[in-house]
Amino acid sequence: MSIQCPDGDVDLFFILLDTFGIRLVGMLSIDFCDFESFSNKAKLLIERNIEIEEFCIGNTREAIDAIKIMSLVNRMNITQEFECWPRFLCKFHYQLNKYPKKIFINWSFWFDINQLLNSTCVRIVLDKSMLSNQDIDVFLRKWKRAGEFPNLRWLQISSKKIDKNSPILEMIPPIQSVNYVRIKSPRTEDEIVENAVQVIKEDGRVGWLNLELGRWPELKFLVSNPST
Repeated sequence: MSIQCPDGDVDLFFILLDTFGIRLVGMLSIDFCDFESFSNKAKLLIERNIEIEEFCIGNTREAIDAIKIMSLVNRMNITQEFECWPRFLCKFHYQLNKYPKKIFINWSFWFDINQLLNSTCVRIVLDKSMLSNQDIDVFLRKWKRAGEFPNLRWLQISSKKIDKNSPILEMIPPIQSVNYVRIKSPRTEDEIVENAVQVIKEDGRVGWLNLELGRWPELKFLVSNPST
């Protein structure tokens, strides 16, 4: 059953939860025109530990102070997907403490290497990142160890900090296969990596890595499913 709750109508939101005994919210997004309304809804969901499958912080024209928002996000039970489109103010430190299956962050400069190393996601897309060659090297070396990042199937990072001045797994960017290779995920149409090189875990699982330089250097990393 799907129920649409009007934006800003907090009382109706409460009534719907109680009337239908709702324990799962399919999609929740924040309206910056009415943060108080969103905050009240979020706090109720937190108190009742209601599962939120998808949560989206929508885009804005100006950079935002997201300290209060991220505090709520880290307390909510977001299980499937977290999308974050706006640019946060740079003067604060933002932390994502809980990891749903998928995350997409448009202005991801605040998502640092420690958060990446602690992630448990299946799919991670980080645009406009500040991660460097050294960060990616650390991540991939950890991934290669048996038992690390067992859920990860797709990692995509664009960052101006990626360059040709230092190696990643002993390879100097750009990192591409000499022979044309095209690997596609069976899960979704947009997980495709071309001209990729193999990166092999200690347990034998294969990852396919491509890193292209340009205005926004971009890394794509597709991990094979052990069952395929």
